[in-house]
Amino acid sequence: MTLADFIVENIAEIIDEWVGFARTLTSARGLDVDALRDHAEKMLLTVAAEMRSEESDEQQRVRSRGEARTNASAETAADAHGDQRYGHGFSLEELVSEYRALRATVIRLWVRRTTINERTVYELTRFNEGIDQLLAESVVHFAKQLDRARHLFMGVLGHDLRTDLHVILASIERLERTPSKDQVEKYGPFIKDSANNILSMIEDLLDVARTRLGSQLPLETCRVDAAALCGEVVQAFRQLHPSCEILLKIEGDVSGEWDRKRLHQMLANLVRNAIQHGDPTRPVTFSARGGDENVIFKVHNYGTRIPASLIPHLFDPLQQGKERKDPTSLGLGLYIASTVAQGHLGTLTATSSATAGTTFTATLPRQHRAKTSLNHEAARELHTS
Repeated sequence: MTLADFIVENIAEIIDEWVGFARTLTSARGLDVDALRDHAEKMLLTVAAEMRSEESDEQQRVRSRGEARTNASAETAADAHGDQRYGHGFSLEELVSEYRALRATVIRLWVRRTTINERTVYELTRFNEGIDQLLAESVVHFAKQLDRARHLFMGVLGHDLRTDLHVILASIERLERTPSKDQVEKYGPFIKDSANNILSMIEDLLDVARTRLGSQLPLETCRVDAAALCGEVVQAFRQLHPSCEILLKIEGDVSGEWDRKRLHQMLANLVRNAIQHGDPTRPVTFSARGGDENVIFKVHNYGTRIPASLIPHLFDPLQQGKERKDPTSLGLGLYIASTVAQGHLGTLTATSSATAGTTFTATLPRQHRAKTSLNHEAARELHTS
């Protein structure tokens, strides 16, 4: 049996073994089987089809130098694979290791069932050329996404920091001109708010750096009275935004075993997002309801509907600002909120309509039964906007 025929006839077994490896990758632990299988079958079938075609010496030379392109379907699969793996927070090393594992799996299974001779060596060479070409295509697209994100990240970060720093400097300049108690009372809150914005941004960036680089955010769970915690969050934002009406509703027992600091971070990010994107003339409603095993937190605001095309990307780093074409937001808060929710084995979802408004719903189990820490993809990573 030729290697091409072997791939086609045993593709299910090959992918099953490859998925087993992919699950061991830090970033893949939160992906379901369908996501792990995503483009592997299409790419393997394309490589098999290429192997069945004749290859001239010149074609072999070009392919060995990585200059050839596979047919359109393979290019699409490999390119999309690179794009998707970047979107899921994979590192370049993890992307390459996937291809290495795919190559090793095919060769190991085939060698067990064939006799090595001159023909099989040729087939192995053709197979390796095909995998190398697909890898090159995925890496190119992964690198493009990384470069785009880097430029967007630096541009938005510079914009946000510059805005708050300008407020601080302008306020200080006015205080220097006419230092008085009235002026301090007038401009002091601007300085404080802008400094807090910068501090919050830096803390978000540190959390993103940890999760996107494969590190973990520690979870230190204890018994938490979420009613009191929600009250703290609402009170803080009422002081920061006195013109915004924030309603708080508590139903039933909303206590549980969570990381109090991270839960506060998640809820604050959701309320901040609602205030920033909501209709300032209508209230933001923050509610918590206790169930038998879960506690459900909801933050609702009226305002511009979130486009349906954006909903699937709300919790992906940098995606919200890109989709909304909003140059003033890194969109890290929602990513962090989702990471915290899933780190507690919970979920964070969003719905939005022009009439009913926008609602973010976090559902957390009362008991922290597993996971003592949370990882980016095991927690589906951020956006504050």
